[in-house]
Amino acid sequence: MNKFKLMMMMLMLAPDGGEGGGGGTPSPAPSPDPAPAPAAPEGKQPGTPPATPPSEGKKDEGPADPPKVELPKYFSQFDSTKRETDEYKEMAGKHKTLTELADAYLETNKRLSRSLELPGKDAKPEEIHAFMQKLGVPETVEGYELQANGLEGDEMATEFQKHMADQFMRNGMTKKQANGMWNTISQLYKEGNAYAKAEEANRAATFDDRMASQLEDVYPVKAERENAMKEASTLFRQHIQRTGLGKAYKDSGLIYDPSFVLAIAKDEKSRSGNALIPGKNGSSKENSVGAFGGESGYSKEFINEIKR
Repeated sequence: MNKFKLMMMMLMLAPDGGEGGGGGTPSPAPSPDPAPAPAAPEGKQPGTPPATPPSEGKKDEGPADPPKVELPKYFSQFDSTKRETDEYKEMAGKHKTLTELADAYLETNKRLSRSLELPGKDAKPEEIHAFMQKLGVPETVEGYELQANGLEGDEMATEFQKHMADQFMRNGMTKKQANGMWNTISQLYKEGNAYAKAEEANRAATFDDRMASQLEDVYPVKAERENAMKEASTLFRQHIQRTGLGKAYKDSGLIYDPSFVLAIAKDEKSRSGNALIPGKNGSSKENSVGAFGGESGYSKEFINEIKR
């Protein structure tokens, strides 16, 4: 058998995986039936590919880099180690030009020159004095220049003003503070003075009635009570003439206190050998010698006597 026949026989007998044992090109294996497609969701057309979740198919790139801030051109003139610091970028970098930066520097220096630095614990007296002057404390008490505020001619108010100025200086108050305080105090003084005068006028106007009320139990008869009041007035006047205490009694308000007047009259009457000043009726009540009455509560003669 020649070689050609032998080769043809070997090809015909070679296995091909088929069932018939025939030769030729092997047939491809049959594909299995495809599985039924799932029903499309309501409102969605069949065959539409499912949506890809946001995270699928994308690479996590991490947090975005902060936007790069463009620094002014003049930053190139700064030291390289400083111009990269946050402090330089934040404070100097907000000024777009070198002129703006210079203007800001000058304005800051002006503010600092007007600022005050508290003296330290080891500060010298002259340093403390200079600091107080910067605050507005005057050199002397007169430097406060307190206004009279309508109290001109009031000797007591004038002395009180001097006393308060001394207090202001000792407390280290500025001129503005002292004047504000004095304006408040002087207003209260005027209101208090006005109240005191109104009260004094009321005590003078009601003196007769209050004296009569105190003598009512001892002298129930009106005529006797009036005579007792006249006698007390005469004795009180005699006491003033003898002691010279009329002004002191008036300034203190005791002259309008019936209990005090009666006590002085009783003491004066107990002194023997002293002539009494008899009361007598004049053309009007206020001209009656030694008598109570009139706008002031006493006769004119009596008032003139206590003003000496």
